[in-house]
Amino acid sequence: MKNIYLANFSMTINPGEHRFLPYSVTGLWAYAKQDREIANEYMLADIFFEKNKPIEVHDPKLFGFSVYIWNENYTDNVAKTIKQQHPECLIVYGGPQVPKFELAAWWQEHLYVDVVVFGEGEIAFKEILKAESKSQITSNVNISVNIDGVWTHNWSDDKRKTRQMNLTDLPSPYLTDVMPTNIEPHHAMLFETNRGCPYACTFCDWGGLTYSKLVNHDMNRLREEIEYAGRNQIGFLYSVDANFGIMKQRDEQIADWIIETKAKYGYPKTFFVNWAKNANEDILRIAKKMYDVGLIKSFIMSLQTLTPLAIELIKRDNMDINEYDYFAKRCAEIGLPFDCELIIGNPGETVNSWKDTYLTITDYPELSTYLYPLSLLPNAEISTPKNRERFGFTTKHKPFPGVLNEDTTETIEMVTSTNWLTEAELKYIWEWTWCTRLGHEYNFTRDIADFMVKNNLCTKLEFYDRFYEFIRNSNGVINQAFIFAKSRIDNYIFGLASQSLGFREKLTGDSRDETFTEISNFLLTFNLDQQLHQELITFSESRLYNPSVQYPLTKTFNYNIVNKLRNKLNMPVEINFTPTLFGALSSTAQLFLEGNMENLKAQQGSTCTLNNTTIIS
Repeated sequence: MKNIYLANFSMTINPGEHRFLPYSVTGLWAYAKQDREIANEYMLADIFFEKNKPIEVHDPKLFGFSVYIWNENYTDNVAKTIKQQHPECLIVYGGPQVPKFELAAWWQEHLYVDVVVFGEGEIAFKEILKAESKSQITSNVNISVNIDGVWTHNWSDDKRKTRQMNLTDLPSPYLTDVMPTNIEPHHAMLFETNRGCPYACTFCDWGGLTYSKLVNHDMNRLREEIEYAGRNQIGFLYSVDANFGIMKQRDEQIADWIIETKAKYGYPKTFFVNWAKNANEDILRIAKKMYDVGLIKSFIMSLQTLTPLAIELIKRDNMDINEYDYFAKRCAEIGLPFDCELIIGNPGETVNSWKDTYLTITDYPELSTYLYPLSLLPNAEISTPKNRERFGFTTKHKPFPGVLNEDTTETIEMVTSTNWLTEAELKYIWEWTWCTRLGHEYNFTRDIADFMVKNNLCTKLEFYDRFYEFIRNSNGVINQAFIFAKSRIDNYIFGLASQSLGFREKLTGDSRDETFTEISNFLLTFNLDQQLHQELITFSESRLYNPSVQYPLTKTFNYNIVNKLRNKLNMPVEINFTPTLFGALSSTAQLFLEGNMENLKAQQGSTCTLNNTTIIS
């Protein structure tokens, strides 16, 4: 029998954690081996999915690789070595990193690759094996083959890929004998309930250039795969659906099964989801169920931008994006944390439009953002030569943040300037956002900024423009954190530079006093009444968790800071702080307090406890 080897090297989410089981390549073999002739002629000798482990092969006839952004260079190194050691071995590439637009140039750098597959690979892989069996395809750069979706070095631009429209023909690799059996606690599981995406976002290769119609897997298969995850104590279940929840009742049933399985086995512990883009009450109900049992940490909306021109240019104008306002409020009402994803550097985005987007989003007290640089994926519409010229993109290939701690450096092509943003302006946006995110999302200055805005002392934009300039030109602990972040920004490590959380923990720890001294110095630039100045600092500092303080912490205020009003109260108000880790009052609590302060004042000596905050009048 002829030996086949397959590789799908996993992304590392955290060092030593979450190595994904090789779903894509095991699915290829599970489908192909249903053919009796293939099963009799070929044997799956081994599957490789963990990096930096020995790769031993014996008389390989074919080696298939699934290539993603987190394993491209590593895969190239392995494939090149295999070809050098076994020149007759047929090297097959598939996956999103095989570029359709610049394939001729790509071939010149990948002469060790014999065959590439675009799109879904099950049928193509089966046909490649049949062709190899008949010697119609061999390890030879001059070969040609007429298989749908398959290219060799004699490639053709006009080939089209036929979709796999009946997923019931595809056996589950988890439920057959092809998946590795030595499952360990750090292994994670990819979970596919459907294929396709009805949207055509240009920065993504999921929809417009691949396929749009959704095709579903069989529900019985999915139920058994969920049971497989629980029985094998797989902690991390990752949905590869583009829009989980889009099928509503069907997806809610799937969610219920996952919840039941966690209750039965204690696994899976986490379910990662790409939620449907046009969110609705059905999706919120599904998300709330999963949040209540700890499967998700928040509802994440794929917003990307609020700039009308950018929305149009990245082809997201068929989505109810503006409904984010409604869903942010609904999430607050039902007690579901609400986050959103934003892309920095979209075509049509300017410095001012980005600031408008970000500051609008931060109006919601419990919302956090996930910030990403605009990156050009090989098969996304935005990456075509035509669009690169149209939008005036300049780019740099920089380390991919998800694998920075690994031996082999993987890279991502980041946009460094556009027709609307110079390189300097794009870096400025990241610097400004880092400062504003630290101040507002992590609550160092949120209460101060909200108070100032409500009392017409400045706009939110003016406040954070001045905050950025103060941090940039100061020499304290916040400036030190900023300098470190700026070094990453300058080197285009944007994925890490934008995340202020690590610095927040430091600034609220040993450097806490210094941090709030800096913020107090910044506030001096507004020439506020001295008592108001001090109470704003006290309130903000008290709202941030302090491990050295015993809670509840009681503070007295003469200004109506909770209501964000400038006037002094008729009588002092004591506020008992029992903050969460992020120390923020929920939006529900704020609305309650704003509507009930007078009642509280009238009931001297009474208390009201709501969402971790007690107000005593």
